[in-house]
Amino acid sequence: MLERLAMMQETVLQRWRDAMDITLAELSKRSDISPGYLSQIERGLRIPKNRRLKRLARALGKPLETLEKALREDFVGDGK
Repeated sequence: MLERLAMMQETVLQRWRDAMDITLAELSKRSDISPGYLSQIERGLRIPKNRRLKRLARALGKPLETLEKALREDFVGDGK
């Protein structure tokens, strides 16, 4: 069900990447996370562990807590 939900709506990661006007490949370079893994995050197939979350937050210029909360809301609903 989460996969279908993620496929139906744009995730926060996609929105932020689009707002920064960067490709998945560019975010991959900035975060040192493979494009395939990032794509899985964007499609709701993976939620990154702390080490990758930190690199992703840094690459997006977002506080770690903001990214964690946004991903949780994307994939769990309201975060509860």
